[in-house]
Amino acid sequence: MGRISNSFKGQIGRDTGKVVSNFLYGDKHATPHRLIMSEAKKQIAEDESTHRIETDRKNQMFGLDSAVLQNIDLVAGVKIPHEKLELIDLLSELTTQLTANNWANIFDEENRIRNKFTDALFDKYKQSVFTLEAIDPEIPQLRYYNQVVKKGNLRKIFGKYYPIIGIIIGILIFAIMIIANK
Repeated sequence: MGRISNSFKGQIGRDTGKVVSNFLYGDKHATPHRLIMSEAKKQIAEDESTHRIETDRKNQMFGLDSAVLQNIDLVAGVKIPHEKLELIDLLSELTTQLTANNWANIFDEENRIRNKFTDALFDKYKQSVFTLEAIDPEIPQLRYYNQVVKKGNLRKIFGKYYPIIGIIIGILIFAIMIIANK
């Protein structure tokens, strides 16, 4: 019976000591179990925060995609006129829109979504230029509009793929320097 009572007294003493030290020192003297629970609560809070951020980001991308698709529908709904002056007016408006909406690199989800609108705008522009060329191949403005198409093709390639193009150019320069040093 002496061993049980001594063990009981020792346990009460340890527990009382932990309560007092936790009260005085907080988590500095807490048992490892208490620290683990504290860390688990922090991890749960971080996971919830991360989940909330991801959900907000997905909702933002969904909203952006919906807005872009609406704008694409508006561009697709623009009728290409068969009158020369009306077509020139349309091409002037589309030129301004193309200038304002550049392509961005495809490595970002938001940029890929925004590029859809610029692609649709550029396709409508090329269709309009083709129609103008069919109506009057001798019109002086046609040369300018064809130059805009050529520049647009280059802007599209460089805008979407400039990181890759930069890496390829860097590798080529490096290869040329190695070959030149041999």
